[in-house]
Amino acid sequence: MVIEMGSNQFQATLIGGDLTLTIIEGPAHSMAIEIPKTGKITIGRKPNNLINFADDQHLSNIHATVSYSDGKFYVEDMGTTNGTWERLSMEGEGSDLF
Repeated sequence: MVIEMGSNQFQATLIGGDLTLTIIEGPAHSMAIEIPKTGKITIGRKPNNLINFADDQHLSNIHATVSYSDGKFYVEDMGTTNGTWERLSMEGEGSDLF
């Protein structure tokens, strides 16, 4: 699954129940972030976010949260102007809708 937030696109990979977000497009390209199963982490522009991109003007101060509950990870947009998106396909590839 690919998630878009601000100027970055993250490849979300779940291996053995652990979530890793790898930036596949954007200023922090190739950076990989391990997401803990405890608590709720925030992603945004401000330095108090666990995952922060201070120079990304397309991100809100607190853009999204990632949490773990009942054996699943959840991404929640925090009501941002630019939103948080799941890509249906990689750029240049088609996607079957049905």
